[in-house]
Amino acid sequence: MRLSLLLLAAALLIAGPGRAYAACSVDPDLEDGVGSGCVRCSADGARCEECGERYGLKKDGTCVTCQPVLVGKLLEEKAPVRCYPATTVSKAGGFPALYPNAKGECEYCPTPGCNQCLPGNGTCVQCKVNHGAAPAEAGGVTCVECSTDLPALMCRTCDAKDTKKCLECRTSGEFLKDNQCVECSSVGIENCDECPDGKTCKTCGYGFALDASGKCVACPENCDDCSEPGKCSSCTGGFGPDGKGGCTACKIDPCTNCTTSLDTCEPLGCEFGFYFDAEKKACTPCAEGCNYCLGAPDNCYGSCDDGYGLVVKPDSKAACERCTLDNCTECNGDLAKCNKCNTTYFVDSATGACAKCGEGCADCESPTTCNACSTGLGLVDGKCQKCQLENCASCDEGLATCDFCADPYYLSDATKKCEQARLNRLFDLLSRQTTL
Repeated sequence: MRLSLLLLAAALLIAGPGRAYAACSVDPDLEDGVGSGCVRCSADGARCEECGERYGLKKDGTCVTCQPVLVGKLLEEKAPVRCYPATTVSKAGGFPALYPNAKGECEYCPTPGCNQCLPGNGTCVQCKVNHGAAPAEAGGVTCVECSTDLPALMCRTCDAKDTKKCLECRTSGEFLKDNQCVECSSVGIENCDECPDGKTCKTCGYGFALDASGKCVACPENCDDCSEPGKCSSCTGGFGPDGKGGCTACKIDPCTNCTTSLDTCEPLGCEFGFYFDAEKKACTPCAEGCNYCLGAPDNCYGSCDDGYGLVVKPDSKAACERCTLDNCTECNGDLAKCNKCNTTYFVDSATGACAKCGEGCADCESPTTCNACSTGLGLVDGKCQKCQLENCASCDEGLATCDFCADPYYLSDATKKCEQARLNRLFDLLSRQTTL
């Protein structure tokens, strides 16, 4: 009885009344490092299709927080400044939320709500998601945030003069009706990415294909995507085309890509840390410390494991060799000089060795300059001090205001304190009641 009550409570709280739990959810706040970062989910809710500013889309359909931008730093050609996997800013063009000014330095676009502005003068040419664009007197556009009313939150773009009116929806599987976004599924059109008229599906969601009757049907088993029912165009990892429109397991283990032949793994198709040996027709382990290798175990291609450095040999092959310094995670080019250290350590520029950060510091540039503190501490003048609120994981410089709480607590909007999560509170209550 006790277990049944707990499971029922979990199901109700997670799924909610009348809806199924979806892996992808649109993040309306898009605060850097907080939330999912997704601005457009697939129709079936299984993956994200577009991430917001300061986020990048990974191959698994999730959003990852971008690395800090090089604001104020001089740009070099193809200098990577923003996001996964390799998006770049160069002197030749602009970039969402950033632009290279006349000095060749990165600056944030000056127009509030701007997503992309021109190099040199920073003229805004595109607004952020959930904004409306209006012509600016000096050229380009000004950006007006869409209404905070719930229907308007689903707008990708809205009318700048009437911000409650959607012009375009931000999520796949929705269509415009009376300037509001309506889900295709709500009018009986299931697994659909595009239903512009709200009557028929134009494009099916990922993993589905449009049949002759206009319905979206699932792709064959072990198929990622199909151009038409029963004909797979892309098999899932570890499977290849069977010649009949379906997918069957690769005959080589551990191969993730055998699109040409079930007996042959593509050059980079073996799993992480393996390469395809054409003579043995097998995925063979790379040399120790090597993440990717091509054609031979000692021909490392790309990156090394933590604690190893990439060294180019006289025969032009690159190998991963163990760094000689303690707490060093990266030492490319010189095994006795560290480029990156373990958490709570920093690279001493004078010696190239890893030195310990100050007490309570999780990331630092020197013993006296901390960038991030350990859980329960706040950063004050480059040093870490204990947060004043109980169960607070990170706090502001005043130490009295919590930024986010330690698991399983959440930050209450009403009390501004860390309170026990609703699900855990219910579990505790049920546990006490069922043990009486």
